[in-house]
Amino acid sequence: MLIPARAFVRIDVQQVLLDGDNAIPDAAGLLDRDRLATLVATAHAAQTLIIHLQNDGAVGMSDEPETPGWDIHPKVTPAAG
Repeated sequence: MLIPARAFVRIDVQQVLLDGDNAIPDAAGLLDRDRLATLVATAHAAQTLIIHLQNDGAVGMSDEPETPGWDIHPKVTPAAG
């Protein structure tokens, strides 16, 4: 018997993509209306696996690992565990 798998995948919710001149369109709306937080809370409530993917940019890029732009945006930081 196959058991259906469920997962919620968050991709690239990093500082550089949600703040500043290089932000995605409507980044403020995405954060201010808690769209991401609501989706994560709904996934948690449904006991759905949540996967957080973070892009690693090349050296000198705004999403270079361990730089401020690479960090997950503080409004949507994953919970411990």
